Amino acid sequence: MPAPKKESSLIRLATPDDAELFYDHTFRHMSESGNNDLIFHPVGDMKSWKKEENVAAIKERWGYPSSTEFKWERAWALFVDNQIVGSANIRANPLPAARHRATFAIGIEKQYRNQGFGKLFMTRAIGWAKDQPFLDWLDLNAFLNNEKAIALYKSFEFKEIGTTVDIFRVKGQSIDDIHMCLKLR
Repeated sequence: MPAPKKESSLIRLATPDDAELFYDHTFRHMSESGNNDLIFHPVGDMKSWKKEENVAAIKERWGYPSSTEFKWERAWALFVDNQIVGSANIRANPLPAARHRATFAIGIEKQYRNQGFGKLFMTRAIGWAKDQPFLDWLDLNAFLNNEKAIALYKSFEFKEIGTTVDIFRVKGQSIDDIHMCLKLR
């Protein structure tokens, strides 16, 4: 299937009604990590994932108001042909003393990468985060080998603040992880 043009795709804030499609995308995307692709996530046994439980948890997180509550999450999804093929999400920090921070993540299925969708996700998610008066920081982690992702994050002014050496071992490969953050105000 040829990659879509940006005009034929749609990126929008996901709703609880999109949770099953979001789960399906996440499953496909995580299955790509290290499978004829660079390792970008420490995925274990995908067969152990329980779809019903995961969909319910997604709906619950997306149903909470964005506030200083610790359970909220917001996600933006790239829809192509009634499927989600890319996403970005911002999730509340669960620690009471760190609720002024949130965790950012982005994932785009392989055939939809390098088409500008990452920049669109970054623009929308960061814009939303800046509109939240209680959020001061976005945090993210990226594997050191994921140079394109790191370059994208840096282009949006995320700063490297540290590296955890050998944090994961995936398929016999030692993985170093970079922690990055963006000051919102």
